[in-house]
Amino acid sequence: FGCSSSDTVQVASNTGGKLAAANAGDDQIVCTEAVLLSADQPDGTSGRWTAPAGVLVDNAAMPEAEATGLAPGENLFVWTLSNALCPDYDSDTLSVFFENKSPDAVDYFETAAYDPGTLVLFLLNNDQLSGTPAAEARLLNTPAGGGNWSMSPDGRLTVQLPAYFSGNLEARYALCSANCPALCDTATIRLEVAEPDMSDGPPNVIRPNGDGLNERLIFQQLETRPQDFAGNSIVIFNRWGQQVFEAKPYLNNWDGRGPNGAPLPEGAYYYLLQLPSEMPPYIRGTVTVLR
Repeated sequence: FGCSSSDTVQVASNTGGKLAAANAGDDQIVCTEAVLLSADQPDGTSGRWTAPAGVLVDNAAMPEAEATGLAPGENLFVWTLSNALCPDYDSDTLSVFFENKSPDAVDYFETAAYDPGTLVLFLLNNDQLSGTPAAEARLLNTPAGGGNWSMSPDGRLTVQLPAYFSGNLEARYALCSANCPALCDTATIRLEVAEPDMSDGPPNVIRPNGDGLNERLIFQQLETRPQDFAGNSIVIFNRWGQQVFEAKPYLNNWDGRGPNGAPLPEGAYYYLLQLPSEMPPYIRGTVTVLR
């Protein structure tokens, strides 16, 4: 004694069983406050761009549209697809990074012991890259008399100093955005290489090349206590035993010149410094002249 009723509803899909996915395009890094948006729009669909607050899209219903007024940093755009039966059925997000600030290059200072040979310095460890997705460094100049300097884009600086080098060197470098090369900053590299310890005698190399660094044969005793060695004298010979220099007293002033004042050839020379009040009363050794 009960009642029942039934009905059948047939549902048909005109999507072929699969809706085309939204594709907003590849993420971008731009150097101006405008960007061209380019999304995919499958047949039978319509699309719409949604932009961050304050950003204007000239035709938000078109897959290709220009957006202006980007904010510095990341801007997120959403491309949403619809069809006649399924509004807003899929969306994809596009990231546009507006880079408008140069990296901050910071002056770099390094000290090294006497005659360090080759130094490797990492300049980007000292710099500020906030807001810069990627940065590249390059040398602007190399100091005269400072050997060979080379820098890779990642800020790795290799300095091959001359043998027996001591003194101060200075160079400039630029740090630029890798994506927006016009965004650059500059800084100074200062390298201070210690003077040799001459407590046990003079350095065994002099470089009389006019750069003011390690130009003369200097004895520490004569440098710090000249009054105690007023009666000193020196004789210098070349490798064939020919005398090329003598002085009494010696004033720490030999710069690799011969008797006529002309520069002597590069090479090894032998000296004998007489110090009458010392024990032993002489210092002998070898000094190499390099230019």
